[in-house]
Amino acid sequence: MDDISKKMFEHACAFSDLAELCEKENDYLGNRTYSHFIAGIVNSAFSIEVFLKLLLVRSGINLDNLHVHDLINLWEKLVQFSAFSYI
Repeated sequence: MDDISKKMFEHACAFSDLAELCEKENDYLGNRTYSHFIAGIVNSAFSIEVFLKLLLVRSGINLDNLHVHDLINLWEKLVQFSAFSYI
């Protein structure tokens, strides 16, 4: 795995880990539950975005062409430009 792919994977995993932590910590935070719930959702979305971009980069798409934060658009690019076209 090249350096950029490795960094993208690590960042996506970090967002995923934080999302999971926000979900688990809700039980211990009392009146701050809602703020951590939303933080968990946001970090989950960030994680998905970076994982999708990683798959696109690994499929040969230049990272400079992925300045979009629309998960549906990223998914459609993945289906169009990768080995995942059967999905």
